[in-house]
Amino acid sequence: MRTFHIGGTASSVFKQPHVVSKHDGAVRYQNLRFVKNEEGEFVVLNKNGAVVIQDDAGHELERHTVAIGAIISIPDEGMVKKGQSFIKWIPIAFRFLRSRRASCICRILSRT
Repeated sequence: MRTFHIGGTASSVFKQPHVVSKHDGAVRYQNLRFVKNEEGEFVVLNKNGAVVIQDDAGHELERHTVAIGAIISIPDEGMVKKGQSFIKWIPIAFRFLRSRRASCICRILSRT
């Protein structure tokens, strides 16, 4: 019997579909390319970036590697509260990510 799994980088980065802050602090994006979606959230476009939470003195309290397609609800330099979910990721969702404005036409083909 074979089992199905989601492989690749995305599965090794996120074990859970969301990240909850363990500390109060300032959110800093490091090496992230992103676009802002219609809901005002930030969608990650690259795979080698991270989100860091820092205290008032600038010391790193937490570091979270993020996958392509992850959605961050707190802007860079925004504040996060302890226990707040601020990064989410849907592992089975397939997204078309583009950093420039574009349109997409999808056609569903079916056999009858």
